[in-house]
Amino acid sequence: MKNIFQNRRLQYGSYATVVTVVVVALVVLANYLFSAMDDMLDLRADVTRNRVFSLSAATREVVENSEPVRIYTFYQAGNENTVVTNTLKKYQALSGDIEVTNIDPLRDPTRALAFHTEAYGPVERHWLVVASREDPTRFRVIQDTDLYDIDAQTGLLRNLYIEQKVTGAIAYINQAETPRVYFLQGHGEPAVADVEKLVRQLEIANYQVAGLNLGEDSVTLEERDVVIVLQPITDLSELEYESLRAFMLNGGKTMFVMPPVRMSQTGAGIEEIGVLANFEALLGAYNTDVRLSHSVVMESNALYTISNKNYYTKPKMVSCDITNRVRAYNDVYVPFSQGLAYSQVPVMGVSVQPLLETSSTSFAIAPGGSESQMSAATPGEDTTAGPFCLGLTVTYAPENKPEGRMAVFGSYELFGRGLPTGGSLPLFLTSVSWLNQSGDIVLVREKSYTNAPLQLPNTQTMWWLAGLLCIGLPLAVLSLGVVVFLRRRHL
Repeated sequence: MKNIFQNRRLQYGSYATVVTVVVVALVVLANYLFSAMDDMLDLRADVTRNRVFSLSAATREVVENSEPVRIYTFYQAGNENTVVTNTLKKYQALSGDIEVTNIDPLRDPTRALAFHTEAYGPVERHWLVVASREDPTRFRVIQDTDLYDIDAQTGLLRNLYIEQKVTGAIAYINQAETPRVYFLQGHGEPAVADVEKLVRQLEIANYQVAGLNLGEDSVTLEERDVVIVLQPITDLSELEYESLRAFMLNGGKTMFVMPPVRMSQTGAGIEEIGVLANFEALLGAYNTDVRLSHSVVMESNALYTISNKNYYTKPKMVSCDITNRVRAYNDVYVPFSQGLAYSQVPVMGVSVQPLLETSSTSFAIAPGGSESQMSAATPGEDTTAGPFCLGLTVTYAPENKPEGRMAVFGSYELFGRGLPTGGSLPLFLTSVSWLNQSGDIVLVREKSYTNAPLQLPNTQTMWWLAGLLCIGLPLAVLSLGVVVFLRRRHL
């Protein structure tokens, strides 16, 4: 036995076994500790191009100022959505006032019934509920279909709305009341379902959004309500006109988006929008004499356009409360807009603030022709020289009456057709916030989940990396193995 334990091979084998066991134990322990620390401190680095797995500054601000919140997930044990749960861990890491609890609604229906609502019915698996820990009756239900967008053709995940929905729900928990925003209907305006991105962001900012048909709905408009008019095609009736005018003069808040043209619904190109007398009369309800030019504004200098399209203007943002908040989100691009004119003579109790102005090299033409024909237009005898105002706000503060507010824009495409990049969406949301006087608005963008290919600077770099990974790295591993074998073969 003594000779056996003095055998060098046995000693080396025993030593190697002990070392292996210790190393494996240390690896398991380190993995457990780092996993626990990651849950508490969010130690993972997000290297995705679109920061898919990171929380925005807006979310951090909302969470930091939030009351204690509990987020309920409804999953079967072992069947969780890891993308959702990993995102919720980041919320927990931001604040100790946020807890995440899982309930299986099929195994524990009694607890799930506490979140039964008329709008959604009983809670189902894969849904979320964000609730106040101080008052559990204040909660918001989030369906799984609202958390992400699946491509109908490929079945692949396209966009994530997890942060949008959860942050909006947390803000809702902390909000005393829910203001209302109405999209006017009945005059050829796009349906509420057709402006999904605008509606989603308004709901995230905790506005109650609905359509409004003045001729059919029995809705009583209140002072803090906001009525948005997007690209009407037909005019108001006299009764509708009187109803909206009374609302405005009694402190109502309105936004008018009145483009000179629209993209044809039949694919025939661009269609002109004619004079809508009653709508245009409302623009002067506050004695501002706001007028529409019924012409398309162009830029002759490519520095003030995008993609070299002269009808796709990049106006200057005039410094004010709205534009100063929008400026951080990049420039605003305004396609197919008409100029807005207003009285330069001050009227007591009325304040007009321009938001967007074109350059001195801009010009305007009468609408007509195709998109390519309009793009080929140049300044001439049949054009009007700029600069032009493309967006403005009006404040009306009469004696003994609540303050009325109005925003006017000359382009529907500024907020429609997929929302051009830049500050278009922040401009819309900030304008609504200004109208409603609700302070800073929560703006959380969706996260694109589309996998982008790795972009290499040139072909030479590609060959260097290919050689390193396919030849250099295998040779290094093989050489190390040979060295270790030669040193240990006589042990």
